[in-house]
Amino acid sequence: MMKLGEMIETRKVPNINGYTTLIKGFHIIEDIEGAIKVLKEESGHNPNVITYNIIIDSLYKKGLLTQGLTLLSK
Repeated sequence: MMKLGEMIETRKVPNINGYTTLIKGFHIIEDIEGAIKVLKEESGHNPNVITYNIIIDSLYKKGLLTQGLTLLSK
């Protein structure tokens, strides 16, 4: 399985569903920093409602709701 960086380098960039799946994986293992990093690396894809919901839920569960609201306002 290719890593995200390898996918981007070989121009096999995932679509928003691929990015959302990666973000969900980081959410499951409680790695919010990894999830936010993937969110920022989305090459030209606009996050959808599901993507933002996963990020905000992760931030809320870590007690970082203010950061989630700030993210939502962008």
